[in-house]
Amino acid sequence: MRTTYIFILVYALSSILTLSNAYGMDSITEHNHNDVYHEANRLLDINADSALVLYNKLITYYTKSVNTEKLIQCYIGLSDAYKTNGQYSKAYEHLWDALLLGEKENNPLIIIDINIDLSALYSIYQRYDKCQQYLKTALQLSKDNSIEKGYRQANIYYGLAIVERKLKNYDKALDYLDTCLMIRKKEQQGQSEFSYLDSERGNIYLEMGQLDNAEKYLLRSHKYFIKNNLNFAIKSSLSLGDLYAKKKNWYRANEYYKESLSQLQKVRSHTDVLSELLAKLAQTNRILGNTSIAYDFLEEANVLKDSLFNARTSVNNELFQIKNKHEETIRKKDEEIKTHLSEIERNKLIQSRLKLLIVFILFALVVITVVIRMRLKLRKSDIEKEAIELQAKFDHDKAEAIMEMKNRELTSSTLQMIEKDTLIDKMLEKLKSATLTEYKSMKRLIAQRNNGMWEQFNKRFTEVNHEFYERLRKQHPDLTPTELKHCALIKLNFSSKEMSRLLSISLNSVNISRHRIRKKMSLKRDDNLSSYIAAI
Repeated sequence: MRTTYIFILVYALSSILTLSNAYGMDSITEHNHNDVYHEANRLLDINADSALVLYNKLITYYTKSVNTEKLIQCYIGLSDAYKTNGQYSKAYEHLWDALLLGEKENNPLIIIDINIDLSALYSIYQRYDKCQQYLKTALQLSKDNSIEKGYRQANIYYGLAIVERKLKNYDKALDYLDTCLMIRKKEQQGQSEFSYLDSERGNIYLEMGQLDNAEKYLLRSHKYFIKNNLNFAIKSSLSLGDLYAKKKNWYRANEYYKESLSQLQKVRSHTDVLSELLAKLAQTNRILGNTSIAYDFLEEANVLKDSLFNARTSVNNELFQIKNKHEETIRKKDEEIKTHLSEIERNKLIQSRLKLLIVFILFALVVITVVIRMRLKLRKSDIEKEAIELQAKFDHDKAEAIMEMKNRELTSSTLQMIEKDTLIDKMLEKLKSATLTEYKSMKRLIAQRNNGMWEQFNKRFTEVNHEFYERLRKQHPDLTPTELKHCALIKLNFSSKEMSRLLSISLNSVNISRHRIRKKMSLKRDDNLSSYIAAI
């Protein structure tokens, strides 16, 4: 029992000194909060109680200053500190606080880290199904958010390797370690990361019974942990002790078990393995013939087990005292409760009904308000839509009316010119009988005038129907310029005779042109050419 008492005394003195330093940081300000945060992180592996004090102060500060990212990190730190102290329910509670804030901030990196920590907590209770669930959730998050492979994904694969080892799926565990090693080599991470991988690989080989391979990896990683990380060296020494115990090298096994105990007493971490370690020291000393020492270690292990698991610990006694006081109060008030029970139940029923009625009324009002607003909004939208459609229809009708009026004016003026030209022809016929030379001269002038009449017509037609030729060419690109002229006259309902007069060509030429146009437009016998062109 001597070792346990020394350990407790050293732990208590160290806690007092560290706590005094922690409480010395009474005020956290804008200038020193980062220093306090780093100090709390440093104390995690030295004195968890002191770290708890600083984290709680930082949480108050970061809550007031609305620094959510740091607040989340402090909750994670609190969880680690409570886990070190064996207060796992509080560790869970603060991890969930961190997770809620992380989800609210929509920060995938923080959510990944919390899932990894939750997996580690479930591992303590050997809930390896939950461990895998949280680790695979973290892995999927890293892939969904395109997070580059780095230390986070390496940590996930490392955690999966540990879970598979504990499930005795050794091949899977080694595959995960290989993936982790590949990522860490690519990221060119430090020696510490490779030492963790060597240690886990050694543990896998140890459980597989490949003792020589286990020895190679465990010894190589142990050298690093002894120099740089006494915290992890506790488990590293313990694993080497187990290795040499399997090899029946009881002396070396005993030495590594003692080394593990010494490191545990220095850093006061991994206290959950202390009972197991003391029992193993008792076994090796018994085999080595150190009966007295073996007995002391065995007695200390039993005392420690009782302190951890006995129902009459101080915490449980306090709970029993509270429970007894509560029962005594209940007994005193039992008669009074029975007297007023029916009235209380009736009042509760009335209150619950009133609450339900109020909730229903409020809900109904909200629904009615939403429905009315939606209807008004839809009605307003319909009115606006109708107004836009009416305006568009009005503008379209107006444009068509203007175009129709201009086309009528154009047709009328052109027909007047044709009529005038017809009279001129009659006059020419009379002139022809009088003198042939003057007739030919006059006819040439009239032909020139007819060409000018077409140019004038075409110019005015294009101004009024500026998109007609463009649409016609797009639909029927093989129409000739002459056929385009004919289409323009057909659109304005000119007869073949009028077209012949205006274009100074024979009536037969006009008919042939109309036939060709119908053919190029792929019109059937029953299709009306004028109606088709008018619709373009």
